Amino acid sequence: MYYIIDNFLSDSHFKTISDYVLTSKYAFKDHTTYPGNITKDLFDYQFSKIITYLTEQETYRGVPKDELNKIMPFWNKLELIKILRCKLNCNPNADKNYELGWHRDVENGPEDTWFSSILYFTTCDGYTLLKKKDEIIKVDSVANRVLIFPSIWLHTGCAPTDVKARFIMNTIFEINPTEKKSWMN
Repeated sequence: MYYIIDNFLSDSHFKTISDYVLTSKYAFKDHTTYPGNITKDLFDYQFSKIITYLTEQETYRGVPKDELNKIMPFWNKLELIKILRCKLNCNPNADKNYELGWHRDVENGPEDTWFSSILYFTTCDGYTLLKKKDEIIKVDSVANRVLIFPSIWLHTGCAPTDVKARFIMNTIFEINPTEKKSWMN
């Protein structure tokens, strides 16, 4: 099951996170979207910024706490147990909606425990594609929309043509599968 929720955050919480994402002084890393699928395609890349990740020692690394506090309202709404990784992606403008690399955020794991969320900061014609068995689901990029889906599902982002860049935040997180979450309606 996947979930698409518009206006996921209050206007003030979305503005706080959006201002951080779109105006911060941090540096994005030039990053091929999926290193196992490197192509000669000029548009086979994105810029990424790791916000936080869980180490093998079960400790978190990433940006300073004051920056994490800006994102905390989003994570609280996800009602998560723990975060595996959270990163920002910037997909620059292209001459068409190039697919940026099909991948899974988690290779193995229960479909009802590990989820990925994509919080969109840019309304644009760049979109996300999900593969659910033989079905392809297209999710448009709309600011303050969140897409939540099992982390083992194949998916790809697509470059925008109508804005300078598409910005999203991808969080991979664990939930207790026996508890229904408010976003599961």
